[in-house]
Amino acid sequence: MDPELYQRASEIVNDWDDVGCTEPITLAYKSFSDKSCYIDVYLPTKVTSESRIPILLYFHGGGMTVGNRRSWFPTWMLKRAIKAGCCFVSADYRLMPPASGHDILEDIHDLFRFLSEDLDTHLGTHCKADPTRIIVAGSSAGSFCAYMAALHANPKPIVVLSLYGMGGNVLIPQYLSVKTEPFFMGREILDIKTFRAYLHPFLPGNTHIADSRLAYDPETGIPSNPRMPLCRILLQDGIWLDYWTGDFDELDDKTGDIVSEGFSRRIRKALERDESRIHPRMIPSNNLHLFPQFNVTAQFPPSFLVHGELDSAVKKTESENMKALLDAVGVEAHLRIVPGQEHSFEYTADPDSKYQELFDEMFDFVSHILKDKGHVM
Repeated sequence: MDPELYQRASEIVNDWDDVGCTEPITLAYKSFSDKSCYIDVYLPTKVTSESRIPILLYFHGGGMTVGNRRSWFPTWMLKRAIKAGCCFVSADYRLMPPASGHDILEDIHDLFRFLSEDLDTHLGTHCKADPTRIIVAGSSAGSFCAYMAALHANPKPIVVLSLYGMGGNVLIPQYLSVKTEPFFMGREILDIKTFRAYLHPFLPGNTHIADSRLAYDPETGIPSNPRMPLCRILLQDGIWLDYWTGDFDELDDKTGDIVSEGFSRRIRKALERDESRIHPRMIPSNNLHLFPQFNVTAQFPPSFLVHGELDSAVKKTESENMKALLDAVGVEAHLRIVPGQEHSFEYTADPDSKYQELFDEMFDFVSHILKDKGHVM
């Protein structure tokens, strides 16, 4: 991702009249320790106080390790959601580390509870949101959150939109192998010792956060927030799934020898013996619900998946596997592989012109589902 593209990934709308929505209303949907998780709520201006409108809930990317509700912000999605008569909600969630997938799923549960029980009290007389019609969307790690919401949230989303989504199949070398050569968008191999402040065993003061803004050197445009390469080091050392599950190698305090193996090391060894061993029984029961690939049923919402053909950060096989899983249980699902494109391809200049047909097709799909649910645009 070039510096200009990085900058566009953190730009946010400032011409609300052009979009047809209000300025965002920022609300805390939960508190933890002395911090909060926030959402930004964007409301269509052309609705009445009697309107009960669908919600499009968006989860940001960042490998689960960095970002906030205004990072990698999909302006094109906001515009189309507002045009479709939806309330657009962009959400924070706690970040790994020290949070785990268990904590992030808890945040998703709390967020859906807030949307269904508390959101309307903050909207005044402008309109009412309809929590029985939630479209859940995400990009990269945000798609993983969207999949988790589709599987576990109450009320259940009616549509899933995924952009180059993580979570379709995480028992692959991208997550499990130790890399010694550039593997992630051509970027250099990192020294894990420089990330000690963030890694397990956690040092005092390494507390939960839900907001790590994108930050850049003003001269070079290169990321300056030290958490921004954190996902890459976890993938590079094949330990991302340790942090997702909270299941780590345990070391002897004196010798540094491994006393008990963590999740990634155990799964890696099992797959080295026999790749055909990929099976739900490989996953401890307390973590099985964190793996969408083992939990897809016919109750999964209709889904539209998009992935760049040349994505080196999240392999396109993840979306291909999710599509196959949905097909196998009879869920309506569409997959579009974008030829020649890398990760975060829609943050190139003027994405509305380059990908208008793709974006419109995605929202034609949303409109089709909304009409089935009684929403007339």
